[in-house]
Amino acid sequence: MAKASPLQRIGRTIGCAAVLALSSACSDDPVELPVSDRDGVLGGLVARQKTGVGLANVVVAVRTTGGEVVGATFTDLDGSFDFDGIPTGTYEVFLANLQAAGIDPLFDVVEPAVARVTVGDGVVDDVIFAVVGLVPARIVGDVMCERGLPSQATVRLVGGSIDKTVSTNMQGRYAALDLPPGHYSVFAETDACTLTDAIRVVSVLRGQFVEVDFEGEG
Repeated sequence: MAKASPLQRIGRTIGCAAVLALSSACSDDPVELPVSDRDGVLGGLVARQKTGVGLANVVVAVRTTGGEVVGATFTDLDGSFDFDGIPTGTYEVFLANLQAAGIDPLFDVVEPAVARVTVGDGVVDDVIFAVVGLVPARIVGDVMCERGLPSQATVRLVGGSIDKTVSTNMQGRYAALDLPPGHYSVFAETDACTLTDAIRVVSVLRGQFVEVDFEGEG
């Protein structure tokens, strides 16, 4: 069975609207590709970097280097995708609608974000997108009184939609895990001593952990 062209596939499967307005030139009508005597095949794979398991139903889109989207499709059950009838030229391939395919932008990074490929009259089938899972952002630290004695304390983190309170362990260590990236105010409170700089403001990125320590007197 002959493979569908980008025009056929975008028309029967997703249409322009489902590509989430990938280009200002995008309309609700299928994109007409110019006719070429030297058309190529463009294909590849979207998979989890750690396991190698392909990801289904990821939207893969192709645009010209000028930003015009010329085709889009879903990945198959094994994470593979392909386009037939791509006119000769240089294109950018990228992913869209990630969350619908189970890719969480808070905890996953796609590498590369955009793949630039040149299509001729042959087959380009090695466009590989690796979805790299990140350890969720976290803020950790110690609450210590004078002479390095650990303190039983509570630490409150406020930022965005997060308002979270954690307690230190017997060693004075606390950990706030599974945080979305963003800016946080961190408040520490203990009855064991008076903390200096008991309020801190920090920023944390995806996959990053930030150490915020507190020290006290008395």
